[in-house]
Amino acid sequence: MQKVIPISFPVLLGSLLLLSSAAPFSNLSLSEVFPSGDADLSPPSLEGQLGEATEEGGGLNSVAIRLLDINGSREIRNAHIRIKVEGKTRIETLRFVGEDATLLLHLPDGSWVITLKLDILNTTGKDYYSRFSLSLSGDTNITAYMQPVGSLRGDVFDSNSHLVPGAEVKFECSGDYGETEKQYTDEYGSFSANWLPVGICHVSAKNSGVGSQTVRIKRGEATEVHIELTQSLIHKEDGMFPFLLLFGIGSLIGILIVLYKRSRGRNQHDEVLPKSVHPVSLTPRMKHILSGMDDLERRVMEVLLERGGQAKQRDLGRDLGIPKSTLSRLISGLEARGIVKREILGRTRRIELSDWFLNEKED
Repeated sequence: MQKVIPISFPVLLGSLLLLSSAAPFSNLSLSEVFPSGDADLSPPSLEGQLGEATEEGGGLNSVAIRLLDINGSREIRNAHIRIKVEGKTRIETLRFVGEDATLLLHLPDGSWVITLKLDILNTTGKDYYSRFSLSLSGDTNITAYMQPVGSLRGDVFDSNSHLVPGAEVKFECSGDYGETEKQYTDEYGSFSANWLPVGICHVSAKNSGVGSQTVRIKRGEATEVHIELTQSLIHKEDGMFPFLLLFGIGSLIGILIVLYKRSRGRNQHDEVLPKSVHPVSLTPRMKHILSGMDDLERRVMEVLLERGGQAKQRDLGRDLGIPKSTLSRLISGLEARGIVKREILGRTRRIELSDWFLNEKED
């Protein structure tokens, strides 16, 4: 009788992960290799899926991406990564990064947008997120500064404690990165958001009524939230709607008058920040950090860089022409990632680029 040698599950999983870097799985299902719910993605082979793009000219460039925590510049190892590459084509795939903390991709010449969503498997939630642009004309080595994220699981129910399917759920977070798009509860009244920025998130739900909760998202943790729809929605056909509308307009006019009077009576001796005639020069490291921001964040950073690294918050709002609430949210997100810092100056605030961002030394 032939002797059967038992193989432990960790050894089997490790062997399959090593195979993933060499060739697509022909005889194995992804659910056997990635049991955490990612089996619906494409097999982990960029080269095969880039066949049409490479035929147009040239071969593939080697792109070595070093993974660092954006806050502490700590190398990130032994992580499961979802990868989305967008350019001449769009590809989603999976990789596993080991002890070298380096992700190796092979891409043709051209401009690419790369999204990395990283999951350390021994944590309950997702862990890191990064999105950046890359122009290739040869082999390159870059550093990806990974931003911390966490996960949220929740359900929505009405005032009678009945779960509500199809409820709209919105996320307003202090950090302005990750995936915060609105979604809808499933047939069981539940929802999940896996890539929310760390910090404070205001979660609101709407169906026949409205409700909300404020939660703190922590890196690598799965937070739970339960939202009750306690407030009724106001419809135009309601008899009180015209009166509520008039009351709201009157209140708004009153607030505007008060704000106008305050602005005219401001202390003439408030500290004045001189406009610097020496804009901040961008280093390659700064350019890489800026590439991972959205358009509004980059506009804020461009004004700060042009002003020598600092500006009053109200001046930023005036120069950019964006609402105060939006500007405050953008600055909070940049501050949470250690890119800017705020200082109170009388009735306004001074926004400065952080020493960490201005430091030219590569971490």
